[in-house]
Amino acid sequence: RHVREAPFRGRGHVEASESHPHCGAGDELTAPVQSVGRGRCEGMRLLVVDDDRIAVDALRTLLEIEGACVAGASNVGAAMERLYEQTPDVVVTDLSMPEQDGYALLNQIRASQRHANLPVIALTGFGRERDVQRVREAGFYRHVSKPVVFEDLLRQIAEAYRTAKPGTGDVPSNRRA
Repeated sequence: RHVREAPFRGRGHVEASESHPHCGAGDELTAPVQSVGRGRCEGMRLLVVDDDRIAVDALRTLLEIEGACVAGASNVGAAMERLYEQTPDVVVTDLSMPEQDGYALLNQIRASQRHANLPVIALTGFGRERDVQRVREAGFYRHVSKPVVFEDLLRQIAEAYRTAKPGTGDVPSNRRA
């Protein structure tokens, strides 16, 4: 696991990655240094959910640099606890988690009267058209593919935040896609 600033074509970028011992592949998140730390998430309360703690820590670090207050959770149960501790403005969740997946989390959020309209962004390695369609049909606010392009994720979070009433999760149903 590492989070570092590294050279890239004469410019820097922030890089966070982890190698998995079973397959040699890893999750990776990169963002150009000049694009990090511009306060684009100032005042936002976010919840990041992923069974990979390193992915949660990497996203938390970058989003906090952008000014967000970020809570993390590694499973659906912990995510629901965090939701009731303090309602976030936006939830970003991985879809593939053991025991209960991101769809189960979305269903529990939608079943909660307090959080029913909270914008939930699906973060996933599944990016085929049928995967994107399934995410839409399930009621996620947006689909973001891995490997994550931080700028794209920031845009999706910012849009979800703007359309929601901060702290309430009220999102007009016609704004989901």
